Amino acid sequence: MTEDESRVTFYFDARLPASESYLEPLREMLRQAFAAMDYPALEASEMAGAIEAVIARDLPLAHGRGEVHLRLTRDAGEFHVDVTAPHLPRTPPPAGLMDRVSVHSDRGGMRHRFTRHLPGR
Repeated sequence: MTEDESRVTFYFDARLPASESYLEPLREMLRQAFAAMDYPALEASEMAGAIEAVIARDLPLAHGRGEVHLRLTRDAGEFHVDVTAPHLPRTPPPAGLMDRVSVHSDRGGMRHRFTRHLPGR
């Protein structure tokens, strides 16, 4: 994390096998990242669980092929979670606790971007 007079930034990037055995560690990474951004514990857990559910939904259809690419970024006012995987659907999931969810075509499959304003903003 870096801080200067104009903005605060955060960046985390991980690639995990597209396998059900990695869902729990992925959810925990997300929960800890949300908590590190000062989201309340229950909210952090619910947001992490919702994103994990999107990843898990069509995972059995992927038969363990490919990877899940997770990228977390923070800018001056928002926290973004980008999830790219070959098995993700082309339609965005419900926003739930997130401010918005968008879907983009990417090299590794479909990329879902979950965006939430930072606490206190």
